Amino acid sequence: MCKEGVSDSDTDRRLVPLQAGSLKDTVKDWMANMHLNRVILVTTIVVGVFCFSGGSFATDWPSCGYDFDEISQAASEQAYAAHEMALIKSELDYQEVVVESARADLESCRDYPEVYDLLDDGCQSYYYEYQSAIEDYNYTVERYNSSLHLFELKLENLTSGLLATEYSCGVSF
Repeated sequence: MCKEGVSDSDTDRRLVPLQAGSLKDTVKDWMANMHLNRVILVTTIVVGVFCFSGGSFATDWPSCGYDFDEISQAASEQAYAAHEMALIKSELDYQEVVVESARADLESCRDYPEVYDLLDDGCQSYYYEYQSAIEDYNYTVERYNSSLHLFELKLENLTSGLLATEYSCGVSF
C-alpha cells in the first residue's frame, strides 16, 4: 500500500510506501487536514460576510457566529459520512470478488467433481461457501445503503445550516 506524500515544494506529488504502524498517523494527518480545511472554510465565509454584508450593521452577530459553528459541525459530519461510505464501498468491491470466486469454485466442482469434490459431498461445501459469500455481500450492500442514507441526511443538515446562516448573517451563498 502507498499513501500520497507531498515534497517540500508542495507541488511535487509522489507515492511514499506506507510504513507499518503508520495508518494511525495517516488518519491523524487526514483529520488534521480536515480540521484545517474546515477552519479555512469558516474563515472564508466569515470574511465574506464582513466584506459583502452590504453595510448591514443590524445583523445578529452572536446568532450568525452560532450558525457558522453549526455549518462547521455539519461539514465535519458530512466529511466523516463520506469517508465511511468510501470504506464500505471498498468492502463491497472486495465482497464482489469473493462471491465471484466462490461461484467459480462451485462451477468448477460441478464440472469436474473428480478433481474438486474431495469431500465427496456433491459439491455441497462449495455451495455453502457460495451462499455464505452472497449473504455477506448482501449484508454489505445493506450497510452501504444505510450509509448512503446517512450521507444524504448530513447533506440536508449542511444545506439547512447554510440557509440559516444566510438568514441570520444577511448574506447569500
